[in-house]
Amino acid sequence: MMRSGRKLSLARALLIVAAALVAGEGSEVSGQTAPVIFHVGFTESSFARVNQNDAEAAFKVFIKTVGGKRGYTLDAQVTTFDDLDVFQNRIRSGPLHLAVISTWDYLSMDIGKAMDPMFVTEDQGRTLREYVLLTRRGAGVDSMAALRGRKMVALQTTGARLGAYWLESLLIDEGLGSVEDFFGSLDRVTQPNQAVLPVFFGKADACVVRRSGFALMKELNPQIGRKLQEVAVSAPLLDSALLVARSGWEAPEHRTDSIEALAELHEEPVGQQVLTLFKVDRLRAFEPDQIKSVIALRKKVLAARRARENGALTEPSLTGGKP
Repeated sequence: MMRSGRKLSLARALLIVAAALVAGEGSEVSGQTAPVIFHVGFTESSFARVNQNDAEAAFKVFIKTVGGKRGYTLDAQVTTFDDLDVFQNRIRSGPLHLAVISTWDYLSMDIGKAMDPMFVTEDQGRTLREYVLLTRRGAGVDSMAALRGRKMVALQTTGARLGAYWLESLLIDEGLGSVEDFFGSLDRVTQPNQAVLPVFFGKADACVVRRSGFALMKELNPQIGRKLQEVAVSAPLLDSALLVARSGWEAPEHRTDSIEALAELHEEPVGQQVLTLFKVDRLRAFEPDQIKSVIALRKKVLAARRARENGALTEPSLTGGKP
């Protein structure tokens, strides 16, 4: 399934700004009869903790501004996909010029001939993020084995989908079985405090969050750091990537200009609006080494699932459910 973005009041305001920008900076292309359509695809999970309509509208403004500054008129069609197979088919058949995809999903898709990962997000100077497993000090829960039958909470939000898979890998490492069978319950939340505070107040036994989010909460409330402990820490992981199509552009310069503009996204006020909505600081060039730890994590998890299910492997859905 897929759907086009809807417009709210902020979305309309942003698009009005875009029209003014393009009119002011793209006057030399007044003879152009129709704008070049720039097709953008996201997964539904890209918008956890983000107002989807505002994010889509901000991206449209950015695309219009890119065209206006380079002497031609661009418009964006933003589509949100909630089915991985549909998303893959659209990438392979086109038209889709840009896609934001979790690295886990990217590794499951056969799109190497159509798109290349070009950018990753940077937050607080980091492109790779660690996850931590937290429990209460003195609660007698100092290992994975001690969490059998307990209540677990995992953060699963924009650019932070790998924590649940890492948690599954911890069980695999210790031969403790599946997530469904091991824990008494597993809740997925979209805010770090929704994961940390239940453990802090004794309403949950453990949680998985980004280490950076935990560090910020400790800074704001030192009691959290004194009461909670890190039982395990993941390898640095790359959560998502921004992919650019190899072909299908109306003109070669459109691809070149788009890559250049994305690299400079943090330098433009409209680009900063996009970054702010997705809660990142800037885009950095993708490097193949950045995804190696996710490849290893995915290999481990899927191999264990195959062994457990006698070859009947089910990929995780984009909308939640079984991790």
